Amino acid sequence: MNAGRQLFVRSIQDFSTFVHASADERKELVRQGLMMEPELIEAYRIRGSFLDSRYHSWQCFEFFDSAGTRSYIRFRLIPGDRGPERGLPEPGFRAEGAPSMDPVPDDPRAPDFLRQEWIYQVKHSEVRYILQGQIHPEPENVHPDHEVLNPARAWNEIHYPWRDLCEIRIDEPILDNEAVSALDMTPNRSPACIRIPLATSPTQYASLGHARALVYPGARAVRAAAEKPQNN
Repeated sequence: MNAGRQLFVRSIQDFSTFVHASADERKELVRQGLMMEPELIEAYRIRGSFLDSRYHSWQCFEFFDSAGTRSYIRFRLIPGDRGPERGLPEPGFRAEGAPSMDPVPDDPRAPDFLRQEWIYQVKHSEVRYILQGQIHPEPENVHPDHEVLNPARAWNEIHYPWRDLCEIRIDEPILDNEAVSALDMTPNRSPACIRIPLATSPTQYASLGHARALVYPGARAVRAAAEKPQNN
């Protein structure tokens, strides 16, 4: 999951173009509309804590109910106190195609201060999140490039409200780097009622989720075989 309600590109082809572009080229991608500046800015957080933000899945999944009816679902994780989104950039901020903010040279905080603060909260306070789902009925004539699958567009929260699924309480952090490195996150690992929409082209909206399912296992194997220590 990621900060911001939606992604700043629409397909895996656009994402690949962004990844391989220089800083100046990314500014041009914004001007061309391939990268969307408002959506990119919304993902920025001037953070004081990992507990301040809401985290979204961006891509949607196929969801089948007990009767076999298909709809679509997105997920988000919000702070346990249901507080407002915090840490947004000041009005007038411009990302200009940069996916993250450069470190401030005179910042006195440690490079991993967010991680250390989160560990401290887990050890000495209450860390709770609420997992929510947003369900969208299946549109007529749905296809891999249907607007409902667009990762760059948030669904209307009035028409498709967020529903509580469960509460997550964390009372012990994973401190061992080897344990973290051994974790295997695979998009295909889900209940039978939740599936990844499939694409037939890298330009389609469904291509982002489909590509993740194809790439993650291989990337995980390469990373596991890399020389230690690994940066988590």
